[in-house]
Amino acid sequence: QVGSRGLTALSRIPNLHVLDLSYTEVTDLLPVFSSCSHLQTLSISSCRGLQPNTLQPLLLARGAALPLLTSLDASYCEMPEEVVLQLVAMCRQQLTHLALNGCAGVTCQMWKHLEALQQQQMASRRVERQQQRQQHDCASQHPVNSNPYA
Repeated sequence: QVGSRGLTALSRIPNLHVLDLSYTEVTDLLPVFSSCSHLQTLSISSCRGLQPNTLQPLLLARGAALPLLTSLDASYCEMPEEVVLQLVAMCRQQLTHLALNGCAGVTCQMWKHLEALQQQQMASRRVERQQQRQQHDCASQHPVNSNPYA
């Protein structure tokens, strides 16, 4: 079992970029969140000792705990659907790789929800682009003369 003291010792490796705890009996990730600020890749695949909401502090801090994290493998970890949705949302802001193989929180309903969100975002972007084009067209048709003597 990897305890808090063992994980806290990682703070002695200040430039640690990759941490693979897969298949270990780690029970708490708070020491990793607090002492591995340069971490870019974290793998906790098949860590059966982790509680379902273990990643909640990372999500609540909006990436502040691991600001450089771009890759997370949480495959075969037990986590609720809400946490999975938040992890997927992190992909828009921070994560470029997220592995959730075998997670019970990954459901067909979740993917439908994410697809609906993506369609809403795409529609919002289209509206924004149309508004920007209209503003640009209006500005080019009616140029503002900043020289009052012209």
